[in-house]
Amino acid sequence: ERGLGDLVARGILYSLRSGAHIINMSLGWPADVDSNLMSQMIDLARSRGVLVVAAAGNDGTDALIRPCIFEGVICVASHDPDGAISHFSNHGAGVDIAAPGLGILSIFPTSLTSRIFTDRVGYEQKNGTSMAAPYIAGALARLLNAGYSPAEAQARLLAGVRQVQPNSRVTRSKKMIVQTGNADLGLAFQTASRPLILPTTKKPLLAKWNRLDRSISVNLELQNQWSKARSVTIRPEIVEQSGMPREAAVKQREIRVSSWPQNEKRSLALDISIESTRLDSELMIALEIESQDDKSGKTTKDLRHVAVEIVSLPSPGDREIENKPFSGDLNLI
Repeated sequence: ERGLGDLVARGILYSLRSGAHIINMSLGWPADVDSNLMSQMIDLARSRGVLVVAAAGNDGTDALIRPCIFEGVICVASHDPDGAISHFSNHGAGVDIAAPGLGILSIFPTSLTSRIFTDRVGYEQKNGTSMAAPYIAGALARLLNAGYSPAEAQARLLAGVRQVQPNSRVTRSKKMIVQTGNADLGLAFQTASRPLILPTTKKPLLAKWNRLDRSISVNLELQNQWSKARSVTIRPEIVEQSGMPREAAVKQREIRVSSWPQNEKRSLALDISIESTRLDSELMIALEIESQDDKSGKTTKDLRHVAVEIVSLPSPGDREIENKPFSGDLNLI
């Protein structure tokens, strides 16, 4: 029996055969119903220069759903009219951009009665990242129609954003973020070509820790998605999310990279010092990225985020772990 992922994958294949330039998916599913075929179809779409957009989900967490978590998919959150991330929207380092998703006039089954929009049958005001994702697909279509390549259209949209505003209506220990900002088509057209450095993966970086070590290392892969950089300076810092005393810190205060060509990926090693045995299972690292364009010499600053998942491994020398022999009837287990 085919799952939802396989059915959507067949839809992507149909879109590719029909000559689609942009594929929007206002849908999602959890990891336990993942589809290898879906991943293959997204890779096929990207190899053909087709832009793939997907909704981030409406669980109000930083846990990503499929297909947003796949590399190359433009993952879209929802923001309110004041520019704050919507309370229901998924967010975090794996979400690329935000677009309007609150009170959006949408098509509605004619067999059902609209509760909010009553002026005309077949329409209703809806909330959700499924409403936000089509805005991004439409903006990309406008950029393609203006003659930009798919890669430049995506880069312009991600570079020409407005700043996300804080949401005073939501009280959470973690700040609601997206990787770039709120979409702005006007800024996307106006933005000059420049380096655009972004993490290549949306999944948290995995770090194994045996609790006796005072440091851990993670490999961070970044890609320059637009024009060549003459030089790049990266300043990593652990973001405090729980309001508790600092539990970890990145040892490198800054990392300098010279001559970073367009589309090239670079792998950087981050060393993290552990300052408490009560380390959270997830860390958020903010990356202040200062890049100098190779042609114009202009310098721009961007703020990116990467999540780190800490996997604690037991160690015989750990005093907080006590080993006791099993006693009793094994048949009762």
